[in-house]
Amino acid sequence: MKITNKYHNSHSVNPGPKTISNIKKCAACGIVLALMLTGGAARAQWSGAATNLRYNDMSNWVGGDVNDTFVADSGTFGWGWSVYVENRKLPGDFNWNPARSVVTFVLQNVGTVTWTFDLAPTFNINSTDSSSNLAFGNSNNDNARLVFDLEDKALTVNTAINVSSYVDFINLSGLVKRGVKDWAFYRTVGSSGPIELLEGSLTFSGTGQLIGSGAVNAGYRTTLAVNSTVNALGSVPLNFRGAALNVSGATAQTTGTLNLLGGRSVIGASSDVTLAGLSRADGATLNVNLGAGKSVKISGDDSAVTDSLFGGAGADGTTKISIVTWATAENTTGVNGRGTDLVTYTKEGGFRALSATNGEYAALAGATALDNVSFDAAATVSADQTINALRASANQQLTISENQTLTVASGVIVGGANGFSFGGKGFLSSGSNPFIFSSGNNIGFYVENNGGLRNDITDNTKIGVIIANTGGGVTLRGTNVYTGVTVVQGQLIIDSEAALPRTTELRMDGGLASVSGNHYDGVEQLTGSGTLRFNNAGNANRLIVGKNLPVSLAAIGENNTLTVMSGGILAPGSTGGEGTGTLMLGVNVTKVVFDGGIFNADVSAAAADLITLANGGTLTIEDYDKSTLNVNFLNPEEAVVGASWFLTSGFTATVGSADDFNIVSANGFDYSLVFDNYNLRLTLDAIPEPSTLALLVTGAALWLITRRKKSER
Repeated sequence: MKITNKYHNSHSVNPGPKTISNIKKCAACGIVLALMLTGGAARAQWSGAATNLRYNDMSNWVGGDVNDTFVADSGTFGWGWSVYVENRKLPGDFNWNPARSVVTFVLQNVGTVTWTFDLAPTFNINSTDSSSNLAFGNSNNDNARLVFDLEDKALTVNTAINVSSYVDFINLSGLVKRGVKDWAFYRTVGSSGPIELLEGSLTFSGTGQLIGSGAVNAGYRTTLAVNSTVNALGSVPLNFRGAALNVSGATAQTTGTLNLLGGRSVIGASSDVTLAGLSRADGATLNVNLGAGKSVKISGDDSAVTDSLFGGAGADGTTKISIVTWATAENTTGVNGRGTDLVTYTKEGGFRALSATNGEYAALAGATALDNVSFDAAATVSADQTINALRASANQQLTISENQTLTVASGVIVGGANGFSFGGKGFLSSGSNPFIFSSGNNIGFYVENNGGLRNDITDNTKIGVIIANTGGGVTLRGTNVYTGVTVVQGQLIIDSEAALPRTTELRMDGGLASVSGNHYDGVEQLTGSGTLRFNNAGNANRLIVGKNLPVSLAAIGENNTLTVMSGGILAPGSTGGEGTGTLMLGVNVTKVVFDGGIFNADVSAAAADLITLANGGTLTIEDYDKSTLNVNFLNPEEAVVGASWFLTSGFTATVGSADDFNIVSANGFDYSLVFDNYNLRLTLDAIPEPSTLALLVTGAALWLITRRKKSER
């Protein structure tokens, strides 16, 4: 934020005489810098290109960026400052970037101080010292209220250091949270619009609570934390895509409906939690961490849970209890997503981890199709066997003999903190259900020859495997012949040429897929948001995306290259088809080649699906077999001619021409595509007449439903 000359001249600052007398010591707050401003309103902030500015020098009060070291005549004070504030109207953003600081903005007297904003502001809170933090408001005085009145504007906060706000936020039209660190609310947040938690964490502590009609939309690896003495979330809906709800403190909490949109979400219950309801998109998984004697219950619609119970419907204390197939549990606190136990559910008791000490797991030997099994010693399956679910409590190997099959009817396999492995020459089957793997450490499939994973699913668009594991990963070897989509929410390690079936869609749902050793593999589609990497720069790692790929891929593609061939689909973005997302190509991926393949991209007024190359490399567009770019504008009524988006980032070299893409628009729009600083930039050149837009919107909706099912367009 910069204060204009007109604004600055009409609201001059009187810093007092050029002495250190403005800086006073206080037993309660340490060094105090009093910002005493004329006109009854505190209008100024500090800025400057030089360092060590003297804040008793009026010439230094000229801007709105805080990016200096706090200095007094007697030396540097970069720690433990309190800054007095009064009523102020800010032109816009608030930028904080000192080298090192622990600073609190406080009210000098009791009463209410209000900050308002000319424009929807962004609070960019940064420091080169990670131990720095910033606080707004008086932490121990409810009679001194700092109020940020947004007057129906949206607020964006970007936190690279932790921020505590003893502030009443009122009249927000929405809140966007970015940055890896925490923003903690100790007082009321009133918002009529949604809370977008995109990075890091938001915490409601003290008497902090969220009031309003908007939902909390939380993305991958974000945390919504509640440690409040009041009911912090009330009836606000929670839309989670691989996010965590961490409830601690002595006060039980209720929320609105929890909607699991995708990814591996977590509830940490150090206090009792009651959800108004729960819904689940296909493929979403949940881990519930239960503190001693605590519960997670659903007061309203729980059909998404009860309908998924699978097993023998046995009573408590038996091995035939029905389990929630897409959930796991652990009797611990915090929000890790390991999931070391199977979980059951009742309306009265909520989610509960199965108990080995209470006899709720059977031994593998002699177990039947309705039994939940736990093994803690090396074992061999020497004949076909079916069980309900499998839990490993120790780092041991389960060997399946050649031509034999162990069927886990629910598809649910969980491991303890130490992981475990499968070996032999046989098969592990999930029957008609998808595999769901969760563990605190690696699950290894070190099977030989033609052994591996299989199932009885016949529709390749259905989910076949979910890697929900957030520990050491799931290592796939052997020849896996399962049908269906491979969903990666944790870590998948591809360790053989046939680790993935050729016809599968590798769908990144917030997770990490690694091609290991000297191996390469091929899939029909690579979609979603997450990270693909190659483990070793010197090895022959590669991934080929294409239709009707041969059994051997040795002659296809180049080392450390992602190749999209004829019929193959590369579709970064949201796993649920709503919004946009990013597919990250991580370490040792040095080249991407489009060789007749398909690139699907959603765009909106604000963003576009994006492919990011983390460490630089080459983007190649072959011209003898043209590739296709399918573009869908998510909200076509917001389209504006001239808008442009980058579809790639991080590339440092190109081969070929962007003109070698055939562009197909789901909305009937006209686009152009160019290389801009080695990356693909898409521009909207023309939009249809309003009379045809309604028909095009309908067509776009149908196209969106089927876009990832099509192998060619």
